[in-house]
Parts: sequence; structure tokens; C-alpha cells
Amino acid sequence: MDTTAKQHMIKSSDWGNVLLGLWLVISPFVLNYSSLQTAKFNDILLGVAVGLLALAGATGMWKGPKQFKAAGFVTALLGAWLIVSAFVLGFAHELRPMWNNVVVGIVVGVLALSEALGSTSTGT
Repeated sequence: MDTTAKQHMIKSSDWGNVLLGLWLVISPFVLNYSSLQTAKFNDILLGVAVGLLALAGATGMWKGPKQFKAAGFVTALLGAWLIVSAFVLGFAHELRPMWNNVVVGIVVGVLALSEALGSTSTGT
């Protein structure tokens, strides 16, 4: 894959995670589980974190490939936390937030890993 195509794929991954971060912030209200305080605050905090990390990558804030790669791996870890958080925090019996977190966590993780592993020679 040439450098231009790789940069486009990485920026697309970042913008995808920005949108998923926004979704996490509003999903407790859209999916009607805002009364579950633990799930609501977990999703809002993770949504802000995922969204800001991805926005920083999409706008070129990371100055080198090491920073860019590290941000991708941190975002992938946040995606992994999303997958297990319903079980660890005790709201796995609530299907809407549990499935929301599992599906969004998988997509966030895949996008972040594709970004981190695809950023070997470029930081943008």
C-alpha cells in the first residue's frame, strides 16, 4: 500500500473512532439506559476519551510515529475495556448497554489497531 493510501486509511480510522466516541456519549440517552449510573458514566467517560484521542490523530496532533502508534494502542485498550466493562462493572444483565459496549468496543479496537499497526513510517 502506498503512503497516500495508508495515510487516508489511518485518517478514516481516526474519524470513525471520533464518531464512535460521540455515539458512546449519547448512547445512554438514545438507547434509554441513562438510569443505569455505572453504565452511563462508563460510556460517557470512554466516549470522551476515545473521541479526543481519535480527534487528536485525525487533526495531526501526534508529532511522530511513536506517539501516533501509542495513541492507537491506548485507544485499542479502551475498546477492550468497553468489551469487558459490562461484566466487570455488573451491568451485563442489561442487554442494551452490554451489547452496545461489546459491539462498539470491537469496532473501536479494530479501527485503533489498524491505525497503530499501519503507522510504521508516518505519523499522520
